[in-house]
Amino acid sequence: MAEEEFARRQSVLSIPGLAIDRMDSNVPTDYQTKNDVSARTSKFAYGTIDQMTISARLFELDTYIGVMKKQTLSYFGVALIAAAFWPLGGLLAFPLNWLGNYLSSKTITMGALIFGLAFVVGGFLWLFPL
Repeated sequence: MAEEEFARRQSVLSIPGLAIDRMDSNVPTDYQTKNDVSARTSKFAYGTIDQMTISARLFELDTYIGVMKKQTLSYFGVALIAAAFWPLGGLLAFPLNWLGNYLSSKTITMGALIFGLAFVVGGFLWLFPL
């Protein structure tokens, strides 16, 4: 058992930039095999993927990158629209802020912030051209 654990740690440590001592987990220490708990209902697994494997870490990373890509594209799109129509930004910021708070939507609230900032920056540049 100790030799298998050592071999597993060595294989993980051979991946550049990945240190096993930084990988935190709440998996109990007596959790040895997939047979201990059903993989489909376990809180220590993603479907049939054990949570402590590299595949599970890559699954988490892929999911995180997908969510961040969607949010970044939506914020960038709102910023482009806000820059083009900055005079309307002051009129759109307050209703969007209320709607974002009402729906508990982070994307709509960030859009309201971007519209408000575009209005302030656009107004400043219009009043004091550089």
